[in-house]
Amino acid sequence: MATQFRSAVSRGFWLGAGLSTAVDFAIVFLLSLFFDLTMGQRLLFSAVIIAAFGLFSFLYGLLGVAKGFVFFALHERKSRVAGLMDEFTRLRMPKPGLLYVDASEYLTEVAKSPNANTDSRFFAATALGYLEALRTTNQMYLSMTSAIALEDAIKEYGRRVGFVRPDGSAADADEEA
Repeated sequence: MATQFRSAVSRGFWLGAGLSTAVDFAIVFLLSLFFDLTMGQRLLFSAVIIAAFGLFSFLYGLLGVAKGFVFFALHERKSRVAGLMDEFTRLRMPKPGLLYVDASEYLTEVAKSPNANTDSRFFAATALGYLEALRTTNQMYLSMTSAIALEDAIKEYGRRVGFVRPDGSAADADEEA
């Protein structure tokens, strides 16, 4: 696989979206020829139809995300956190610190740690790759729910095994930020 740059991916996305919209507009404009409309009315008709389809697609997609997030919040979150907790315990992951920007920071810390066992480092690197792949491919819903599950699991794991301060000393679970 060749090196890819986010700017090229973004340009490709917008080029595809623009081309798709232009083709849709042309099709709707051709359909407007069957009606007794002036040129201005045809253009307006085409623009309104394209905008209406865009709005419908957006709202339909939003409904799908809302349904998925409700399922995640009511059922999947607990099971994913429990599964991650089992893996953290089985792999004897290092104790988490008291404060991280996001789950990726803890996973990076584990992957780079010479004191962590090989299985823990491999798991952390794989999880980092998974999260980055989701972000790069614009899988925002999966990226968000995976990050939420990882953050919850890291917090719970820290409560179970303890936390460490930045200086490396042990911290109590009630010191959690």
